[in-house]
Amino acid sequence: MQTVPPWVVRNGGRSGVVNATTADFGASDLWVFSSGNEKTPFAARYRDGHWSKVILPAFAVQVSAVAPHDIWATGSRSTSPNGVLMHWNGRTWTRVHFRVKTTFVNDAAQDGHGGIWIVSNGPKPRYQ
Repeated sequence: MQTVPPWVVRNGGRSGVVNATTADFGASDLWVFSSGNEKTPFAARYRDGHWSKVILPAFAVQVSAVAPHDIWATGSRSTSPNGVLMHWNGRTWTRVHFRVKTTFVNDAAQDGHGGIWIVSNGPKPRYQ
């Protein structure tokens, strides 16, 4: 594997711990998600000996990866208070829209049947 370029994981010039999440599919296919101090959300992808920057719909926080063509990520955008769910289909990242508003998506896990479970902190349940 090549040396990791400095743009892959950044802490914005601050000292301390850098948080990064990975999706590892072997020596020739690796994703690294880190928000750093970037204005545009992206993931770094190592594929067949080369690193590339892939623009994301939002900053990734949690990642659930089952296959190289099936990756889910939860995240947020600085321009929106709502949580974001993203999906990689092997070609592009797309934002998946919720049927109800949520303020933050905490985690996601695939159910093994093509669906996904998400953990969120909203909306508040209605009681009668």
